[in-house]
Amino acid sequence: MDAENCTVVKLMQLEIREFMGIERFHMAPNGKNMSVCGYNKAGKTTIASAITWLLADKDLSLNQPANFSIKPMDTAGNIIEGKTPYVTVKFSVNGDPLTLGKGYYEKRTKRGKLTGHTARYSVNDEANVKKKDFDKAIAEIGSVKTLQLLMSPFFFNTLPQAECRKILFEVGNVKAGDELVRAEKKRTQLKAELSVVERETIAIKPVIKELRSNAGTLSPHDAETATNQLVKIDKKIAAINAGLVDPDVTRKISKLEDEIKTLEFDESTDIIRKKTLAKLAVEALEGKLRNEKMDIIGALETAGRKALLAESIEEEIADCRTMFGALIAEPEPNHGICPTCHQPITDKKSMEAAVSAFKEDRAKRATEINVRGKDLTGKLSAIREDMKKLAIGREVHEKNEASFNTELEIAQTKLDSLSDPTTDEKPDGSNTDALKKELSDLIESSAITEDTKVLLEEVNAERTKTSDIISACKEAVKSVKRIDVLKKKEKDGWKKVEKIEDDITKIEEEVRAEAEKLEGPINAMFERCSFKFMEDKISSGFKPCCVTVVNGVQWGHGLNTEGEVSAGLDIVRVLSKHYGISMPCLVDNAESVLDFADPDMQLIRFYADKNCEQLEVFFD
Repeated sequence: MDAENCTVVKLMQLEIREFMGIERFHMAPNGKNMSVCGYNKAGKTTIASAITWLLADKDLSLNQPANFSIKPMDTAGNIIEGKTPYVTVKFSVNGDPLTLGKGYYEKRTKRGKLTGHTARYSVNDEANVKKKDFDKAIAEIGSVKTLQLLMSPFFFNTLPQAECRKILFEVGNVKAGDELVRAEKKRTQLKAELSVVERETIAIKPVIKELRSNAGTLSPHDAETATNQLVKIDKKIAAINAGLVDPDVTRKISKLEDEIKTLEFDESTDIIRKKTLAKLAVEALEGKLRNEKMDIIGALETAGRKALLAESIEEEIADCRTMFGALIAEPEPNHGICPTCHQPITDKKSMEAAVSAFKEDRAKRATEINVRGKDLTGKLSAIREDMKKLAIGREVHEKNEASFNTELEIAQTKLDSLSDPTTDEKPDGSNTDALKKELSDLIESSAITEDTKVLLEEVNAERTKTSDIISACKEAVKSVKRIDVLKKKEKDGWKKVEKIEDDITKIEEEVRAEAEKLEGPINAMFERCSFKFMEDKISSGFKPCCVTVVNGVQWGHGLNTEGEVSAGLDIVRVLSKHYGISMPCLVDNAESVLDFADPDMQLIRFYADKNCEQLEVFFD
């Protein structure tokens, strides 16, 4: 790494207080590589998490916020209140000192109730700086994301593969990577389109089969034959009617039958209308009753909230009275003693000025308490007035509820009587009896014999059968035309499927060739690992990826911890060179690595050692 153009950051000192499981810890590597040893759960990872929390509000994984767990806990896993986690780190940035501090303080009410936490920051010798100034001091080294990449050998490989690929394309100054992403997007779109077209095309064949089954063996010739036969049958029916029945009598019979049907329909419709109106009345009253119940519930809930608010305001008023009483009870200032700082004052004018200022301050506080008390009293009166109105409104709704219940019982009784099969109202038939007798007499006098009736029934049945044949022939003709359209659509669909598959194959070949071209120059920058930018999957073809490979073994697929650390440090080395920043690198599980190559950055290694009963620090 070019030291002249690189920002070199070294960890000089670290102090931790009441952070997670560590009560107090201090170390001073002074820019040297160092090792921290201890048995499992001794606090090694906690030390690393304290540094990452200070810089990025993350734990050692650099993925999850750590604020929820940084406070000390007891053996039962409960957070210990009253503790203030604080971390101070002194860095050397190109030889210049930079001290950063951050604490996690409790926020409490005047009565001591814990309401939350707040972070406080310091930069160098300045305490209680704003967060933006704290972040600015870190940003002068590099962005938080960049520092995360450079402080952990594992962080890069926890990122989404698309983001890893983007970082590597940026590091390798590879512009073709954008074309690779666009090609894969086009391939995904074609895959989706292929799925839709295949599904639609496959669904055509069952429809054709069903249409053929419905069409049967009928043809347009069969329809023509049946139509001619129907004309003959109609003539035969007309001849029978003309020879046996007076046309005037036939028309009168038809008219009487229509009148009877109309009257019977009107009587049935009137009964249905009564039932419908009774049902609508019940439903309307049920709706009103529901609304009143909801209004009562709403009034009760609102009154409950108002009561809670009134109780809270009463407590505040009591607090104001207590503060006012304490203020009045304050002793008068002693002569010669400053009432504010309680230091002796010999000068008379200074003493008078101090007493005057003290009294003005006390008067001001008394006024503020008084104004606050009046304001709270006014709010309390308004709330109690609202509660009275709510009580009145609730009484009105309860009266309405009782009234609607009574009306609903009456309406339901009426509906039940109309629906009861034992008392169900039926048409009395009084309006149609005379017409039916007249129709019966007219039919009897028309002298149509039974033989003639049988003949007419047979001819009409033949006519119905012939009409059905004509309708079936028309549907068969439509089915044949529809089959021709579907066959063409099926043929075009398979052609489109073939074209899309050819386009996908072409894109996959281009993507594979482009990925192989990209891997070469990028992998040349790394010494211990390489990267694959394309996976060839049997089920889904080529898929863009960014997989770290060490000696043929993929990260996350059987690669051991030593391989992960070795590859991670190689990645950190290349990224440090690209970003021009050398950061202290925090290596957890260092006991898995047999040999650390000569690094370009400061290493803080954490070893699990069951023989170390307490945390021990060693420097290279």
